[in-house]
Amino acid sequence: MDVNQRDTNQDYTYWCRLLHQTTHLSVLFYKDRLSLQMAYPETSFIPPSLRQLLERLTLLNEPSNIPVWRRLNSNVQVVTLVITDNEQPIGLFILGPCLDSAEVEPNSFTNGFPVFSRQDLLHVAVLATSILTTRRLSTSDVVLDEDSSKRRTTTEDTKTYERELFKNRQDISFHATYQSERMTLRCVKEGQKEELLQRLASPDRDGRIGVLSKQSTLRNEKNLHISTITLATRYAIEGGLHPETAYTMSDHYIQGAEELRTIEAVQRYTKEALCEFTDQVNKSKQLRHSAPIIKCQSYVFKHLYDAISLQDVARFVNLHPNYLSSLFKKEVGLSFTEYVLREKIAEAKKLLKYTDSSLSEIYTWLNFHDQSHFTKVFKTYTGTTPKQFKQHEHMPTM
Repeated sequence: MDVNQRDTNQDYTYWCRLLHQTTHLSVLFYKDRLSLQMAYPETSFIPPSLRQLLERLTLLNEPSNIPVWRRLNSNVQVVTLVITDNEQPIGLFILGPCLDSAEVEPNSFTNGFPVFSRQDLLHVAVLATSILTTRRLSTSDVVLDEDSSKRRTTTEDTKTYERELFKNRQDISFHATYQSERMTLRCVKEGQKEELLQRLASPDRDGRIGVLSKQSTLRNEKNLHISTITLATRYAIEGGLHPETAYTMSDHYIQGAEELRTIEAVQRYTKEALCEFTDQVNKSKQLRHSAPIIKCQSYVFKHLYDAISLQDVARFVNLHPNYLSSLFKKEVGLSFTEYVLREKIAEAKKLLKYTDSSLSEIYTWLNFHDQSHFTKVFKTYTGTTPKQFKQHEHMPTM
């Protein structure tokens, strides 16, 4: 499946940054072999062996939308991924370089490179491919190039890779069906929460979810969560959700999953995220707020763990605080302070429900004055105390 034509450089910038922040690998994107378009971090070091590889690569002869693991020398490895659209190369992504053994003595070129086992890097390759192309692969689909310093990929190699991948695709149980996945995401795009819940309650039984990590079932569930959030973000934007809000939500739900310790918790979190994206799309369709209010809401979402003042947000949107306060109340139906408290309590509910964090940790993170203040506000918005809410959510079901 070719990459969606709606993907833009802004999308690539966001996902490359997120991949770098999540994995600590350098992420590079080349429009042409030596035309570097973006790099995370911006000061990424490109060793001579990687430069030599770039000089030899021919994008048209590379596997399209399939990652290739490459060994640059005895202890340095990278992953390359050529993105195509309608069989025409869009560009080349590079993950790495990194060392494949902590035992190897770094030299002046490799000092500071992160250390990844080959298997861990393959998992990252699969995850990156899912994010950048929406293509669901397993680590067995990753092409292995043991000696990139000598070997040059040929057109026949590419055909072989594609034949092997097609063979995997013929197994109907290899992945959940494409149609079912798209129907679920259509619910997000159209803001249809009721239909979404019905589909989530009755998942496609003709297929099974693809395996993105064979080392850990929990890690696999988290990788699938990341892939799902990636797709939901794109569909929510197509449905009218402001990109800044959608990307902020994506950051929130991807990073939040890393704190979870059970498969069931990740699955619940994925369902909650899909519902939240769908709700937000629905709200955006019903309430077409002005640009300043949309920016305010995005600011609040992004700074829930900070102290948020009307003055700070007014400076951010370049409006007088009094005018912004009046405009916010008129469009949203809540005062700015009420809105901030509502969003902080919604976040507190998620922390109480999905983590083992103490009340003192939660109210401190969310910048409440003390536990008494937190409890009072929590009860105002939920009708129950934080302790009672946590006990109810963790009560075993029969």
